[in-house]
Amino acid sequence: MSWIGCLLVFLGAYLLNLLVISVGYHRALAHKAVRLHPVLQRMLVAGGSWVTGIDAKSWVVMHRLHHEHSDTPLDPHSPVNVGIAGIGAEQLRSYKRVVIGLLKKNPAYTKYAKGLDFDVHSLTRSGRWWLPYVVHGVVGLGLALAGGWMLG
Repeated sequence: MSWIGCLLVFLGAYLLNLLVISVGYHRALAHKAVRLHPVLQRMLVAGGSWVTGIDAKSWVVMHRLHHEHSDTPLDPHSPVNVGIAGIGAEQLRSYKRVVIGLLKKNPAYTKYAKGLDFDVHSLTRSGRWWLPYVVHGVVGLGLALAGGWMLG
């Protein structure tokens, strides 16, 4: 695989991730600004975790929490609270709190899941949230090794 091929694979994966989060999770699920055919929505919910590594329901709930509490101490991912350097770790902690809250059916989180007629993804429920990251790593390494072999 050439460097151009590697770049195209990376860009394709990046654009698919952007599409799933920006159009799927954000516009369609969180804000209901885009209406998806029920089959397409089921595909988004089932496959989105494999593409992004993020559970759709948990992402939507965290996003709705963010909108309700933007840049206040209750905002689940505001750089105002933790600074730019701390935002990544805070995002993970907040995501974990949301997932646990949804799994325990905590009303503080389930109230933000109104209109979402699907459950937390089975990967997240079973504690195998890490599996998409491993698959992405193995596929990426495989493509890199195959590309190196093909280039000689």
